[in-house]
Amino acid sequence: NLVMGHKKNKTKAVAVVEGAAAVVQNGTEGAAHGGRRFTVSVPCSTANLGPGFDALGVGLGLRMSVVCTRSEDKDGGAVTVSYEGDGAGLVPLAPAANLVSRVAVQTAAAHARVLAGWHLHIANPIPLGRGLGSSGSAVVAGIVVASEALGLRLSAARIVDYAVLLEGHPDNVAASILGGFVASYLSESVPADSGAAAAAAFSPAFSPAFSPADAARYARLYADIPFLAPPKLDLAVHVKVPVSDKIKFVAVVPAFELQTKLARSVLPASYSKQDLVFNLQRVAVLVAALSHQSPDPAIISQAMHDKIHQPYRQHLVPGLAEILLLDHHTLPGLLGICMSGAGPTVLCLADRNFDTIGNKVVDIFQSHSKSEVAHDTSNLDADVNDKIRAEFLVLDIADGFSVQWA
Repeated sequence: NLVMGHKKNKTKAVAVVEGAAAVVQNGTEGAAHGGRRFTVSVPCSTANLGPGFDALGVGLGLRMSVVCTRSEDKDGGAVTVSYEGDGAGLVPLAPAANLVSRVAVQTAAAHARVLAGWHLHIANPIPLGRGLGSSGSAVVAGIVVASEALGLRLSAARIVDYAVLLEGHPDNVAASILGGFVASYLSESVPADSGAAAAAAFSPAFSPAFSPADAARYARLYADIPFLAPPKLDLAVHVKVPVSDKIKFVAVVPAFELQTKLARSVLPASYSKQDLVFNLQRVAVLVAALSHQSPDPAIISQAMHDKIHQPYRQHLVPGLAEILLLDHHTLPGLLGICMSGAGPTVLCLADRNFDTIGNKVVDIFQSHSKSEVAHDTSNLDADVNDKIRAEFLVLDIADGFSVQWA
């Protein structure tokens, strides 16, 4: 099952690519694989881990899959999309509105190619808008779909470039591409907006070098999808960091969304030197402490404290202030706790007692009512007593994206 378990097809697989290292080896066009169908699998991700704001990310074992099927007519029409999973019925399916298909079309056009004649079936168990990198996974999936379908031979580093241009920061996407625990930084300023705005900032008036026939076909199929200029090389520097294999990640997901745009809007424009030093000291210790084969909760719990983003976002997540006070003294096995990305999901690092830890955080969420969620509650799921519902997932660190042709 490529969605949840990241298992390989043992019967008819023609070519399997796992993670970044084998991308170039599998870069030929679909026909060379002897099949008309391939599956892209991309892990979800968590970011920040407390003090590592926009710098640390981890790929986790909940995976989005995109099954790509080529029509018999190689000059077929626009990409079509079907969807199952979280948000089914709400996720748009039009090529210009669906994030996976739009990014795939834009990546192809950036290489003067028109992606046509493909159907994309997306199976997505990653909760949307919950701080588990669902948009980053979709962006990565779209780039890889274009690379595989058209034989673009994009390297892992180049996929990171495109993903960073579209997402604006490397922490989630680098983890989904490379897998594991990844530290990263931007090598230059990346525009905050994606799509046409980002393209204009990097290469004004960009227009693909389409042939006249392809230019006409793109205008006919995708007039509402703006061009994306190829990003500059090496927009982000990324390094995989070792992490103890004893650590699991308990993601506690409340039943409401928190849009990243809102979560970023509440952050201050500047910080005190004291707060910056506080985070720098802790992120340095945290990266080292997580690599020890016998994780020390006394060190990790303190090293996951933060003064850059979590204090300013607490009012957006009912119960978060109480949750962040939990530690190994009252919950044996809990190594540290933080918001996952921009939230509202809470991430617990643990080496045992995973269910006990998850249930404790769920209980805290469920002691609060939906009326305490100040932002949009239109999709909030509450129980009969108007309490916030939550569930938890126990996740392992995951490998990066994979591609399987059949």
